Amino acid sequence: MIPQKSRKSVAVLLIIALLGTAPVFAEPDTASDGASVPSTSSSMISTISSQESSDHVNSDELLSSTLPTDADPDSEAVSSADSSDQGTVSASSGVAIASSSTNSAVSRQTSSKKANQQTQSISSEWSSELNSILNNACDWLKSKEEGKMYFVALGGAGKSAGTQEYVMFMNDIAKITTYTQLYPLAMNTLNATFCGVNASNVQGSNLIDQISGFADVENSPTKALAYTLIALDSNAYSIPDKSILTRDILCQSLLKRQLENGSFQILDENDNTLEITGLALTALSGYSSDDPIRSALKKGVEYLQTMQSDKQKQSAFLEESCNTVSQIIIALNSLKINVDDSRFINNRKSLDEILLAFLGSDGGFKKYTSDSQSDLEATELAIIALTSIKYCSNPYLLKQQVPDSTSSKAPSPTPYSSDFRWLIALLIIVFVISGCAVILICRKKSNKNKMVKNTDSNT
Repeated sequence: MIPQKSRKSVAVLLIIALLGTAPVFAEPDTASDGASVPSTSSSMISTISSQESSDHVNSDELLSSTLPTDADPDSEAVSSADSSDQGTVSASSGVAIASSSTNSAVSRQTSSKKANQQTQSISSEWSSELNSILNNACDWLKSKEEGKMYFVALGGAGKSAGTQEYVMFMNDIAKITTYTQLYPLAMNTLNATFCGVNASNVQGSNLIDQISGFADVENSPTKALAYTLIALDSNAYSIPDKSILTRDILCQSLLKRQLENGSFQILDENDNTLEITGLALTALSGYSSDDPIRSALKKGVEYLQTMQSDKQKQSAFLEESCNTVSQIIIALNSLKINVDDSRFINNRKSLDEILLAFLGSDGGFKKYTSDSQSDLEATELAIIALTSIKYCSNPYLLKQQVPDSTSSKAPSPTPYSSDFRWLIALLIIVFVISGCAVILICRKKSNKNKMVKNTDSNT
């Protein structure tokens, strides 16, 4: 029989053992709204990119060398930073571009090993008001059906999307065996990437191989070419050797689409010249070390500035759509030009203020200021534009790359998966053995005490 004190000791040890296993036996949290797009705390999907200062020409110096920098006497920057919202974010995945001569092919392959490690601060133009607007816009978007940039917008802003939306999106991609157009292929690649999935293995489909094997570039709209280049650079995807479509071909094709006035040609009548120009500048922003591309970037920014100046001191770009204003903001931030730059302030309105003119009463963004309801595509682009303002960077470049092993078919195991059953079993065995050992020790002590008592009584 075990003494009372020993029983208490055994009970305490068993309680401690059971408490130690509580986290292992706990059920996974089912209250979360989904894990398809990691939140800001995840290092995978934060979209703060870093530029390699040793290999790249600084965009501010690059563009200020040709554009007037004198402050507009009527201009005034009104954005302010909220000290409570200031912080730093570690940037770990930039796009490493190799420089080349004019007569040789430019190598556009990128490597995560060469990514510049750098810390970027939240932009001084960011404020608590803009942060609240961004959060409300994301909430509005999550209450609607998926748009073309749904996961890109939410993932870039550090918000999570629903598991159901994620599963449906992945299943839809799995149904597509061949792409006849480049634009949907680029969109699926971007969205999959911002879901935290490597686009080389989406439900068994290799979207990067399909991009590299796409042949009909000449007939593809400028928008498709730009988004394809952005998609490849978003996660620094490697293009296989001897590919039909490479980064160099995409860059050269975009350069051929630029007109004398600096704008980019559109092949789709539904596209807007200003919008496509902004998008093309974003796509080419990481290649400024190449002389022809640097020249194209200068001309493109000059075109945007000229179009604003022609408004005769009216609020710049307000007559355009929210989509257009968003694309211009994204382009300038990708080139490290702040929204309160004096060259882009007209009638005392900066670009972020102009963007807010499209804000709807429901938290979303309207396509035109005269619209009564918010628009899905306009809200997606506005969220991406706000993210670019927040960090004054290209919002399409991941902070940390998604490795090749990360696919939609093989998610990372969690402590609650079957892979950890052996650990649970081992812990149970250890605790049982420990309990038995304690009982045996207590019995030995009890028997020893009895023997001592018997000896004393005999004496």
